[in-house]
Amino acid sequence: MRPIVYGLDLKYHDQVNFIYLDIADPNTLALRRELGLFSTPHFFLLDPSGEIISQWIGVVSGNDMEKAIQDAIRRQ
Repeated sequence: MRPIVYGLDLKYHDQVNFIYLDIADPNTLALRRELGLFSTPHFFLLDPSGEIISQWIGVVSGNDMEKAIQDAIRRQ
């Protein structure tokens, strides 16, 4: 998944903030709890107010993620 996510990050970095959380880092615990992140891979697409638009657990198609990102950008 890493190459897919990093590729999307490179492509949309000027329109979307990509944030990577380390589940082993105790400093991310509050945010992980708020999102419901307890396993990896787990991806969230949030709107500008922080509401979850989409989420994926496990391996996901890069095309599916990109379509959701494009839809979110169009809605803004």
